[in-house]
Amino acid sequence: MKKLLILAAFIPNVAFAGESFDCHKNHARSESAEIICTAKHDNVAVDKITLNGGNCQSPVDAKLHHKVMMKGDGFVVPGTKECGYVSGMSITDHNGKTHHFHAM
Repeated sequence: MKKLLILAAFIPNVAFAGESFDCHKNHARSESAEIICTAKHDNVAVDKITLNGGNCQSPVDAKLHHKVMMKGDGFVVPGTKECGYVSGMSITDHNGKTHHFHAM
C-alpha cells in the first residue's frame, strides 16, 4: 500500500514535466496583446514563437531566441495594437517540443 501512495505522489509531476514555459495574457494592459511567459525548468531556450489568431505578427526580440533561461526567468512577447484577437501562442523550445497556450 505504501508503494502505491509513493507512486501516486509522483504521477502529477510526471504529467506536467514536459512543459517548459507557463504563459498568460497581460491583463493589466488589456489594450495590447502582450503575453507574459515564465520558464518552469532550468536550462530551457526558445527556438520559435508563433501567435495564433487575428493574423498577428509579434515583433519578438531576437535576443530571446536561443537564450538559455533558468527556472523563474521570464520574458514578454509584445503584441501590436493592430492585433485585436489572439487565440493563443505556440512556443517551440530547444528540444524541438512545441507547447500551445490558449489566451485567457
